[in-house]
Amino acid sequence: MRKLIGRRLSIDEIDNDSDNVTNLLHGMDNISPNSIEYEASRKPIGRLLNTIILQDVLRSASDIHIRPGKDFGDILYRVDGSLQYSRHIKKSLLLPLIARLKIIGNMDIAERRLPQDGHACITHQNNNIDFRISIIPSVKGESAVIRILNKEVGMSLLHELGFVDKDLEKIHLLISHNHGMVLVIGPTGSGKSTTLYAALNEVKKRGPHIITVEYDMDDVVQIQVNNTIEYSFAEALRHILSHDPDVIMIGEIRDLETAHIAVKSALTGHLVFSTLHTNDAPSTITRLTEMGIEPYLVSSTVLGVVAQRLVRKICPDCKQVDAISTAEVHDILKIKPDDVFYHGKGCATCNFTGYHDRTTAVELLVITPEIIELINRHAPEDQLRRLAIDQGMQTLTENGIELARRGLTTLDEVFAIRLE
Repeated sequence: MRKLIGRRLSIDEIDNDSDNVTNLLHGMDNISPNSIEYEASRKPIGRLLNTIILQDVLRSASDIHIRPGKDFGDILYRVDGSLQYSRHIKKSLLLPLIARLKIIGNMDIAERRLPQDGHACITHQNNNIDFRISIIPSVKGESAVIRILNKEVGMSLLHELGFVDKDLEKIHLLISHNHGMVLVIGPTGSGKSTTLYAALNEVKKRGPHIITVEYDMDDVVQIQVNNTIEYSFAEALRHILSHDPDVIMIGEIRDLETAHIAVKSALTGHLVFSTLHTNDAPSTITRLTEMGIEPYLVSSTVLGVVAQRLVRKICPDCKQVDAISTAEVHDILKIKPDDVFYHGKGCATCNFTGYHDRTTAVELLVITPEIIELINRHAPEDQLRRLAIDQGMQTLTENGIELARRGLTTLDEVFAIRLE
């Protein structure tokens, strides 16, 4: 495992560093470009980056943003899906700080004109934490985003993700099959990977042979692509079926070739999990056919589609009845005037945001014989949606409103993830 930054610091040591970092960096205002690599290797820059990363872990943030400005650089953290400002740093420190990131991410420290991506890993309190680093040039300097992949945090159980009981029961039924395809869909940052990990943890209890592509879990065979040796995503998938798997996890159906392999795997007696970028559950069927998969193959392989979004939960320490939601929100969401909802007033626990943690709003489409008939007839998406609703599918918006009625989230959060 790569040693991340200089010496490995304990929490107390890094906390002390965060108090003293200004003193540690004193006198580094005028850094010449020729000395960037030297400065990046010095302890003050290492301690600064250690402090930034540890604060992210302690805040349970998902991303760190290092943004260049005209006179300063800004450090921001994405907590529960929202960016929170943390601090300014001197503009002169940005170059060595970005260089430090490039070093730990195995990137080209001399390249400052093109975007670069890297990866690093550390151990914190016996947990493995992966960092995916993205650096892009901008007008005011290089901007960096560090995505935190704390595997222990991500290993939630299905019942901990916030699904209502009836949807949780349906999901358990879907993943109990020994062949077919279960798709989790939604935009980036909607919790798809967490749901897939949780589902696979349930399936693992049966003791199957599981192969994953770009998903790292204990007790499973993980395939890692490597484009530098022409071992691509599609190339990895082509070799999976000859390795006698029972369950296959594909990170994302990216193109027609990947879709064909996923469908072939499901048809030949394997349980396949994957993700797709669509807005809602019924549109997933349309998306697969538009990619070039024949409708009869879609209807005979897809077991169900879980469309989801993450909504922020109301902070329990400052929760109170919501009397400020606008009439427009009520009208658009078709809320009755006498319904009672809640919001967070803001307190020290939630950093005065009114929110703490997130839960899942979901739209679950189960492929029934009636829906199979519509798919085979090339029925339009709206017709699929109407039938699914008639058979009990709760739309994403309706599910969010139910979470709000239960006092878990606010109407404003539901409004933000609603589907027209």
